[in-house]
Amino acid sequence: MAPNTITIVGETHQLPESIQFFQSLIDGYLQQGKCLTVALEIASGQQSIADEIVQGRAVVANIEIASMIDHPSFRALVNDLIKMCNNGTCLELVRH
Repeated sequence: MAPNTITIVGETHQLPESIQFFQSLIDGYLQQGKCLTVALEIASGQQSIADEIVQGRAVVANIEIASMIDHPSFRALVNDLIKMCNNGTCLELVRH
């Protein structure tokens, strides 16, 4: 991953190993003191719920996620990323 580039990471959905690999890429990049934007496979219609989670007024379980990608590891990743954002990490989350 290089600055000012787009890197797409594909995965086989519902495999915890895919999420662990993606999390390790994110952690490694941020540990270098760089900023990162991550696009999540969460419908833009869930934006208000995502905002509420960031504000501490909702939990990740409240987000509707397509059944083909929804699994506990993905929800844990979303939760971890939101916590990182709330803790001042130079991370931006984008929902599509």
